[in-house]
Amino acid sequence: MEFRVLGPVRVIVDGAPADVGGRRSERCLLGVLLLHIGSVVTMGRLTELLWDDHPPARSRAAVQVLASRLRSGLAAAGAERYGVRLVTRAGGYVLEGDPERVDAHRFRVLCDRARTVPDPAGRLALLREALALWQGPPLADAATGQVRREVLPGWEELRLAATEGRLDCQLSLGEHADVVDELRALVAEYPHRERLVELLMLGLYRAGRRQDALAVYEAARRELAERVGLDPTPALRDLRRAIAHSDPALDPAPRAAGARPAQLPPAVPNFTGRDDQLDALDGLADQPGAVVISTVGGVGGVGKTGGGYWHHYFRRRDRSGRLRGAGVRRRFAWSIVANPGCCGPAELVSTGPECGCYQPISAYGWPAMYAATAARG
Repeated sequence: MEFRVLGPVRVIVDGAPADVGGRRSERCLLGVLLLHIGSVVTMGRLTELLWDDHPPARSRAAVQVLASRLRSGLAAAGAERYGVRLVTRAGGYVLEGDPERVDAHRFRVLCDRARTVPDPAGRLALLREALALWQGPPLADAATGQVRREVLPGWEELRLAATEGRLDCQLSLGEHADVVDELRALVAEYPHRERLVELLMLGLYRAGRRQDALAVYEAARRELAERVGLDPTPALRDLRRAIAHSDPALDPAPRAAGARPAQLPPAVPNFTGRDDQLDALDGLADQPGAVVISTVGGVGGVGKTGGGYWHHYFRRRDRSGRLRGAGVRRRFAWSIVANPGCCGPAELVSTGPECGCYQPISAYGWPAMYAATAARG
């Protein structure tokens, strides 16, 4: 069972919607209790939230009726099996249950986790997961005016902060071209959020649009002066100064290089009979000097890939499947060539640093199973 309040109020049981509260007032009661899951909401507070400034004459009885209907709906959906109960306590009601069943509380947990992650890529993944839970304004189909004014602003602030965090991570990862348009729209919607203005200026600057970034600052400065009578914060002024002087500190930090892949595919299970030739290749790989380039040649289907490449490297990896020996210590290049002009079919050849032509190692020595394959092909 899960509950959704970041959008329309919904109860999901086994992946399907459950009809718990048909009336808007019942859904509003459920939504308020879910946002305060585990905490008592008093009768007086519920009266204020459910009916704005016009409660019914017998508001306490009206709340009790709504709670009774909600309790019946939860029972019909099997809420008890999931540890969810509506309980009367201390002059009000508390919805008991695991907060992780409520999307709003999962959102907050993911945001809290993101703040502890130093890597922008990992932080970005958590913030994207958190923001994906939002399907619209909280309690979109149930909130009263009082709920929108007194309960929901805190959740909207959390969403905006998470959005700013996501955009900051994307800028840190060099994705400025992907976020500039979104930032412009957000700045237009929230012109007094200076963090969004900062991010837009930084994104434009990193996209090579320094004058546009400075113009955004001037527009924000005028907006703040005319609408609220304030100057930009020191952080915003410092950013404007850095952009004007093309401060190298504004460039995105270089991303740390990831570990190079060293894992190999499994060995060819039915390759046999080429130990002498593979030993010869081992000897070539262990030669001192520059890059050793080896080529396996032959007609299609003779076993060039299976024999000359993967099986050779299978002999050069440890039990974890990683490369070892000359394949790691020195650069060793391979190519697979079908029907090289100067070599006969099924011939294993190599070239070393001291030679520019093919040097046959052995000819016509492939196992019978591969010879048969070549004959059929």
